[in-house]
Amino acid sequence: CEQDYKEFVGISTTGRGDETEVEIIYSGQSLDGLSKRTAFVKIHCAPEPDPSKDDEYWIDFEGKQVNVTDLGPDLYNRPKYSYVLNFRSPCACPGKCVGGGASPSPQEGTWEDAGRHPKSEAQLKIENERCKVNGRDLRNLPIKELIWRTDDPQDKAMNDQYLWVFGWCKSITNPPTQVGEKADPCSYAEGPGYVQQYRGGKCQADFNVEFKVAEEGNGVALTYTDSHGLLKSAMIMVQCNHHMTPGDIVKDADAVAVTTTDDPKARQYTFRFRSRCACIGGCGGGAGCGPFCVTVLLVLTIGMGYLALGMAYNKFAKGATTIEEMLPHVAFWHAVPVRCMVCFSGAMGFIAERLFGVGYQQVSVLDDDDDDMFEDDDDNTYL
Repeated sequence: CEQDYKEFVGISTTGRGDETEVEIIYSGQSLDGLSKRTAFVKIHCAPEPDPSKDDEYWIDFEGKQVNVTDLGPDLYNRPKYSYVLNFRSPCACPGKCVGGGASPSPQEGTWEDAGRHPKSEAQLKIENERCKVNGRDLRNLPIKELIWRTDDPQDKAMNDQYLWVFGWCKSITNPPTQVGEKADPCSYAEGPGYVQQYRGGKCQADFNVEFKVAEEGNGVALTYTDSHGLLKSAMIMVQCNHHMTPGDIVKDADAVAVTTTDDPKARQYTFRFRSRCACIGGCGGGAGCGPFCVTVLLVLTIGMGYLALGMAYNKFAKGATTIEEMLPHVAFWHAVPVRCMVCFSGAMGFIAERLFGVGYQQVSVLDDDDDDMFEDDDDNTYL
């Protein structure tokens, strides 16, 4: 063994229809650690059936050799090589080999079968956490079912039959309540999706791969792709609305916007909602009230409690009648500004003396009781 490509880099598709090509990229170092290598596995759509094959799930190497390219040295002066391997298979064509191998299609089976690929607790936790973006927290939104028409003229006759189920960032693991247990599960191989489309209890689309979440304007955008053919995608736009109750989410458009391409089977659905959870700190766990905010609220709460209890005590225990008499420790609070000024003046005097050699010193001025300035100071208390 010279090379073990154990790092999965990514997967992408190009082209449409019979021209579709799936590219899978892997990378790794040679076992001696002296070179960096990348493998590009390209699988071209083979739309026509091959009578020599036993079933439809086949794949053949295309060409006579692997294409190798020397990419030059990397940052560590190690040689880099890329290997391109070309294959052909009907499974690279949209809508073919759905479910993979012996797995049933999305229109068959039961919800118990859908549990054959359950997600681990760690995966579910990651799903939940990624729905929190810069303080905009959609993690606690409930699963929502809506009969929602599209603006696509081709869907006009069936619009009142389309049922959409939104799990947001959570996988949908139960059949829709409006259809019941008779509903077909949408997916098997990739696990249940985050958005599902039903008509008459039959799954029409299951948006369960290529999930992305990002901050978009004053809200959050979530995007998904339907794994059954990769021709359908969904985008959910949730705009911030501060006037709503935390946890609520409502439609913000009369119809689902549908964008089409030259391929009649390709669709992009755009759903618009509004929710307070799309606001920063709107549904908790965000950037709303941090440590500073909590400290301020705590000080205000203690201050209001001190004032209310003190006034009640002075009124009922001491018989105070005026507002000034009811205020707790009023003499102390009257003296606070004077004491602050004395401290400030003392600090300024200390700094001035240190910097410029000029200072101030507090002195006592006793009343001689013979002038007008201190005529009311019979007990010599003025300073």
